[in-house]
Amino acid sequence: FGCSARPVLVFLTAYSRDEWSLLHELINSELGRYAWAMMWLSSISDFLLSYWFGLALVVGVQTYRELRDEKQRTSWLRDEWTHSRLQALRMQLNPHFLFNTLHAVSALIWEDQARADRLLARLSDLLRLTLRSGNRVETTLEEELALLDRYVEIQETRYGDRLRVRIEAEPAAGIHHFVGSRR
Repeated sequence: FGCSARPVLVFLTAYSRDEWSLLHELINSELGRYAWAMMWLSSISDFLLSYWFGLALVVGVQTYRELRDEKQRTSWLRDEWTHSRLQALRMQLNPHFLFNTLHAVSALIWEDQARADRLLARLSDLLRLTLRSGNRVETTLEEELALLDRYVEIQETRYGDRLRVRIEAEPAAGIHHFVGSRR
């Protein structure tokens, strides 16, 4: 672009005005070769700087877009990595809790069948609520408190009087039945 801009402009001007004779005289004149050489050199000196500036601008914009996209991708990957770690931790904790609770049920079957039955029912409720929430990132406060209530009830059955829990919520939250202490 920088080398050929001025000669192309001269050619396009001659073409648009249909004045080929002036272009023909310029080429065949005694100074024609010198004039063409000067036209090429002036084109290079005048337009090359503009070309480099334009090229730098285009490359800069492209680089900025690539960096922005890379940051977004990095952020997404970081979020996915965090989510995966959380899922892995949940998978490690859930079997531990489940096996401990089933051991407690097994021990209670011979001592207190009603408590064992209640513990199995609470475990079933807790697992149902957990499966219903699935992999959702957000849940309602009421859903979280329902899960917490089932969990605390299971732990109270397992630990007896050694565990005391107090759950409080503002009346504006609309969950009055959870306010208070257990045992």
